[in-house]
Amino acid sequence: PIVVLGTLIYIISSDVSMRNVEYQAENTVKNATSNLGNTIEEYKSALSYFCADDEVIRLVGLNDITEDDSTSIYQRMYILLAGKSAKVAMYLIKADGSFQISTSEIPAAYNVKNHGYWGVFRKLNESNNAVVYSNRYVSQSGKHYCMAVAHSIKKDGKIIAYAIIDIPEDVFHTTLDTVNISLPIHYAVVDENNY
Repeated sequence: PIVVLGTLIYIISSDVSMRNVEYQAENTVKNATSNLGNTIEEYKSALSYFCADDEVIRLVGLNDITEDDSTSIYQRMYILLAGKSAKVAMYLIKADGSFQISTSEIPAAYNVKNHGYWGVFRKLNESNNAVVYSNRYVSQSGKHYCMAVAHSIKKDGKIIAYAIIDIPEDVFHTTLDTVNISLPIHYAVVDENNY
């Protein structure tokens, strides 16, 4: 009787423990997904606002952008990032490649003359809204980037420029570390292509 009772107690307690662990893991993943979603939506919303700014559209639409114009664009970029400029990189690139400005060194993949119909530019050319693009690379300074949030700037229905914010892995780590977990969990974030 002791062996049978002990076995039953073990089976029941194992089942209850597993359900508890599954419940905690499910809630943790939901919270992590929500936090990441909020972070990405924050960047998408800020970028959409930036790309709809009449002054940005006017300045980017100029044939000859002066140093004062560049300074004005820079100021608007840094206001947009509001304290996040050390964490993320932002680029503004004219569609014809004649002008580009950034808060960090521009990666070779953002050379619009060579890659204008590839990668994030292809997605932007197909969309009217902000896009999220899986964009994994290591910058020359050694920073690991994993995602881009991008939006096109249009004038009279035509794309005149692209605005891109590259998000480093550090932002994801920080966001995921804020999830209250009682289990030792490792995250894997993948896109629709399992990248």
